[in-house]
Amino acid sequence: MPKLTYAGVFLLAASVILLQIALTRVYAIMLWHHLTYMVVSIALLGFGASGSILTAWRKNRQEPQFGSLCTYTLIYGVSIIAAFATMRLVEIDSLGLWEDKTNLLALFLLYSITAVPFLFAGMALGTALTCFVRHVNTL
Repeated sequence: MPKLTYAGVFLLAASVILLQIALTRVYAIMLWHHLTYMVVSIALLGFGASGSILTAWRKNRQEPQFGSLCTYTLIYGVSIIAAFATMRLVEIDSLGLWEDKTNLLALFLLYSITAVPFLFAGMALGTALTCFVRHVNTL
């Protein structure tokens, strides 16, 4: 296994943690500070959905493709920029969350937008773990 794979997995995992920290700060400013805790659930949703998708796709083919690892990582980077750009467009009043039901819809939309980068990060990390099964203990 190439040494750059270790560096790539490390950098990808570190960027996911930094994304969680950045989203926590953004949600503390953009929303009410109590809603910042949903960043952890968004990350878990993205990683769980990616595992389900990878498992469903794996039944169709025998071995994971190394090229898809690069593709998922690239899409992850682009989706971070797209998510931050589209998050700005969602208008939500967090103090009037229970009074106006459109705020709940906006919160769901914000939740869905934010989960997309975590979905592709989970797909990239899951593909890396399935591509290098023999080195999973060190990876």
